[in-house]
Amino acid sequence: MDTQITETVPTQNEEQKVETSKSKKRFAQKGCIVGCLIVVFVLFVIFIILIFLSNKIIKTFDLQYKAGNDQSETSISAEVQDESTKSAEDIEESTGSAEDLNQDTESEAGDTWKTYTNETLGFSLKIPLVSETSSGSCVWSESDGDHSYRPKEGIVPLKIFEDLTNNTVYLSIEYFYELGGKTTEDSHTYFSQCDKVTNSLAELKSTDSAIDAWEIVGAEVANDTELTAFIKEQYGSGCSLGAKTETEQSGVFDVTVSSGEADSLDEQIVVDCELNYIYVLKYYPSANKVISWGVGQSANFFSSYPYESLDNEIIDSFKFLEGK
Repeated sequence: MDTQITETVPTQNEEQKVETSKSKKRFAQKGCIVGCLIVVFVLFVIFIILIFLSNKIIKTFDLQYKAGNDQSETSISAEVQDESTKSAEDIEESTGSAEDLNQDTESEAGDTWKTYTNETLGFSLKIPLVSETSSGSCVWSESDGDHSYRPKEGIVPLKIFEDLTNNTVYLSIEYFYELGGKTTEDSHTYFSQCDKVTNSLAELKSTDSAIDAWEIVGAEVANDTELTAFIKEQYGSGCSLGAKTETEQSGVFDVTVSSGEADSLDEQIVVDCELNYIYVLKYYPSANKVISWGVGQSANFFSSYPYESLDNEIIDSFKFLEGK
């Protein structure tokens, strides 16, 4: 028996339904694509806006920072300029007395100077208000079995001590620290005390004083004979007048002391003219004045930073008062 296969042919309505379904699917796909594109576009726009705002914020902060920094630099520059002006005024002031010179200062050693003027002896000298010195402090030490006070460097005010009865002034530190309570153990020395000692004329004139000081002596001399007598009194009976070299100050001479043919220290000791140290001898013939002092074998006055000698700067500042 033959089986009859019947082919179903879609009707027109069914074809329209299928086509409509396909159209809806295509429309939905297109809508999805468009929607995605819109979302991407919106996100892109938001991203651009965020970048723009970020740059604007960064620029705003940068301008504010620069403005604040410029203002700070201007303020600092003004303060530095003001301090420089104050220092210049301090340096240019001539005190005219030892009391004005002897002031405490918070500046680093060597930073602030004043001019000391002595009308009696007829000279001026630029002097730092403070100096760093090895006896300016002390500290208790217990390192490596130690049990003692030990000296420590410190910044100390400088002071002029006037002894005008003897035509002399001393430049030295205002105070110093002295170790005491000395004991000896196994050849080691220990100190149980550290005392602050106020400097004085009596201390400086003491023959056993170990304090750094310049003893500046002046005199009136009318000629080379009196100048030679002054040299013998200050430097030794075997010393005599050496060469004269004119300085930058017109009419003022640097004078050397001669020990004759005694070149070595042993020979100088024999003839009583020891010159194994630095000295200053200034002569002003037209004013009949001479000023002299011994600097010593090493430097006396120091700046704290950098740590260096101030001696030459003080010496170079020396001037006789003209018309005195």
